[in-house]
Amino acid sequence: MRKSIKIIKDPDATSCGHSVKEFLCALNGPTWIDISGQDPTRTRLFVTLLHGNEPSGVKALYNWLTNQERQKPLTNISFLVCSVEAALTEPDFSHRYLKDQPDMNRCFRRPFDSDNGLLAGEILNRINHLKPEAMIDVHNTSGSGPDFAIVPNHDDQFAKLAANFSHRLVITDLTLGSLMETDVGCPIATLECGGSFDISADQTAMKAVDLLCYRDELYNGEKQQEINIYTHPLRFEIKGGFSLS
Repeated sequence: MRKSIKIIKDPDATSCGHSVKEFLCALNGPTWIDISGQDPTRTRLFVTLLHGNEPSGVKALYNWLTNQERQKPLTNISFLVCSVEAALTEPDFSHRYLKDQPDMNRCFRRPFDSDNGLLAGEILNRINHLKPEAMIDVHNTSGSGPDFAIVPNHDDQFAKLAANFSHRLVITDLTLGSLMETDVGCPIATLECGGSFDISADQTAMKAVDLLCYRDELYNGEKQQEINIYTHPLRFEIKGGFSLS
């Protein structure tokens, strides 16, 4: 039976456990962590662990939450930690999703007819309720490599948001049912931090948390880095029963 998503409000730095694993065990399922900001009229979203084998985002969140000297963010911030059970399935951070469920980041389109699909619908409902001004979805790449951002269209606001987090931008027209493709009333950017075991990927994710929390204007081109833009990526899929070597 699917666990209902829960909401935690302003957790104390000392209440998040002594390790990332302990933190996830305490969450025990998909969780929103809401942090009050200096300006409560504005909200930003940070999504992590849609895939259980992509830990950089939740590592960055844990480090930020347990920093007893952290400052109050400029706006309200809602962090979504999603595939907790998959991440904790041993070996830790090795399962993209549970074997009896579809890929979580392919479920953000109708019909919402699986446990992950129902969860996706619940997530979208809360995003629409929160009315964020910006949203990033943090991932790791399948192999070691540099960070890059992805946006689903050529809209200038999407590109400006992505430029805060990486100087490499992929603009894609592929439709897979990912969270990034949904219309939630604000720009969404996916941040691929690099490989799961790359220290640089963890550093990229930590920088992304700080930028989202403490950069006042996310759509001001004067404060952003120059970006290299790549368009029309290709996706290769292997048919069932075949393998590559």
